[in-house]
This record gives sequence, structure tokens and C-alpha cells, in this order.
Amino acid sequence: MTTEQTGFLTNRQEMRLFWRRLTPDRAVRATLLVVHGYAEHSGRYGNVYDALLPLGFQVFAIDHQGHGKSEGKRGHVERLSDFVDDLHQLYREQIAPQLNAKRLFLLGHSMGSIVAMHYAAAHAGELAGLVLSGTGSTMAGTPRLLTFFAGLLSSLVPTMAIKSPFKNDFISHDPAVVEAYTSDPLVFAPHLTVRLGAEMYRGCLEGAAKLGQLELPLLIVYGSEDSSFAGQNALFDRYRGQDRTIYCYAGARHEVFNEIPDIRDKALADLTAWLEKRC
Repeated sequence: MTTEQTGFLTNRQEMRLFWRRLTPDRAVRATLLVVHGYAEHSGRYGNVYDALLPLGFQVFAIDHQGHGKSEGKRGHVERLSDFVDDLHQLYREQIAPQLNAKRLFLLGHSMGSIVAMHYAAAHAGELAGLVLSGTGSTMAGTPRLLTFFAGLLSSLVPTMAIKSPFKNDFISHDPAVVEAYTSDPLVFAPHLTVRLGAEMYRGCLEGAAKLGQLELPLLIVYGSEDSSFAGQNALFDRYRGQDRTIYCYAGARHEVFNEIPDIRDKALADLTAWLEKRC
């Protein structure tokens, strides 16, 4: 039987951040740290947890500040590096003591993939591999005018709210997934602050550049109909590590692990096979 442990850490900004640890009912072979995306939370990754726990993976995840059950203004961050710092605090306080020489993999989705790029660049020595989902080298789906104004207003009125350009169904073709996302009280789409918008856009470009200097085992997964990111192949092609894999799922939108069953099951099978090979 899977065991779930939850708790809160207090970060350097004195915010209480929610985290979770799921432990399999068999010997642990490796650990996965999940980094969720914008507007959502760590509780939306049940498909990933359910696929990996029976295989002996323990899983850690955190709700970013301003997200989920964590404190902070909804949809806001002062600097993208604050997310990275919070993640590393979770590593120091909760994950490292539980590793017992087992390998640690990092999975970042969407905004979480941007955070994961920066985290891997700063802490590559802690990781055995990196998985990026719903990612790319640019956030091409964001209108240029919105990006321009977000950058301009970020220093003037950083907490000003703006509307996301994406409708909720951009995440998946599965109506049940979209409905659950829309009705989830811990999901605050479609609003974010201009500071977070500017930090995500800048962070994506800088993160892609940093990623190109790493040599960790890398897996990139994305949907052919993802409207929020672009440049997945560019991200892959300039990666200098020799152990690199990319999967594009035809007909999938932003969340390949939450797509219709045929796509979801294939994406989860590819993820688990990739991780097991590198344990």
C-alpha cells in the first residue's frame, strides 16, 4: 500500500509551502521530484504517481509559492529563482535525507519545466536525469503584445493581474480532465501577475540556453498540438549530452500525461521505461 506524507516548509520569505512524499509498498529503487506548472498544483499528477509507485519509485512534489496549498499571492513570484530556491530547500530538508544513495530524477512540466532547467543547471550534481514535459525553447504561444506589456509593467506594477491567453481546454482533449481542471478550487487559471508572466518568458529563454550546457540524461515529451510552447526540437538539438531522447505525441495538447487514454498510456509507458533504464 502506498504511503503519503505531507507537510509544510517555511522558505526564506517566510511563506509556508506545501509538499508531499509518496512511498511505494516495496523497496525504493529511485526517487522522482515533480515540479508542477503555472496555475496548478502537485495534486494533479496522479497518473504519474500511479504509474511509478508500483515500480518502486518514491515521489516528492511541492506546491510552488502562490500555488495550490502553499502561501503567497496567487499567480505571482518576485523572481523565477525563488521557485528554484524553494525546490532546493525541499531537497535539503526532506529529499536528501531519504535518498539513501538512490538516484534522483527531476520531472518539470510547463512552467515547471522552466524551473527544472534552471534547477538542473544549478544543481546538476544532485540529479541522475531530467524529464521536461510540455516544454520548449520559447513560449511562442504567448502573444507578443502581451509579452511586451508584461515586461514593461513588471517593474512598475509587478502584482497587476493579467488574463492568460489560453482557454482551459488547451491542456487536453479529454473533457473529464478539462472539467476537473476548471472546477478544481486549487487551480486559479486564467490569471497571473505581470511579474510572473515576464519571469516565465525570460526564464524560458535563459533556461533553454543553460540546458544546452548540461550533460545529464534528458527526456523531452510534448504534444504536437501544444499551443503554449515551441522549439522543442531546437531544445533537443542543441543539448550537448549524449543520452537524450525526445517524444512528440501526435494529436496531444499540453499535458501528455493527462490526455485521452491512448496518448496518456503511451506517454506514461515511455516515461516509466526511460526512468527504469537509468535507475
